Amino acid sequence: MEVSDIEIYWRETDGPLTFFKGRARVGSSSIEFDGLLFQSVGGPNVNVKLSEESSRILSSSGFNEEQLLNLEVELQLKIIAGDLVMAGAKDER
Repeated sequence: MEVSDIEIYWRETDGPLTFFKGRARVGSSSIEFDGLLFQSVGGPNVNVKLSEESSRILSSSGFNEEQLLNLEVELQLKIIAGDLVMAGAKDER
């Protein structure tokens, strides 16, 4: 399934690390995720983890463990590419 409508609604920066929360659409489901962005010599790196509830919802829709992991990778790639909306996410310090 295609990931669309990625929205980051919260972020907090602590030095080179930025923690964030977001949501996206996968088919007809709205999912939530937590993420971490960190700068490195080669450029930014992103790690995304689906919320437990979102994993449960997608699993009950037929997603297996491998498909859930692939979905997290797709989210990471789209975020790195800038395919998202910052929905009023203010940096919490």
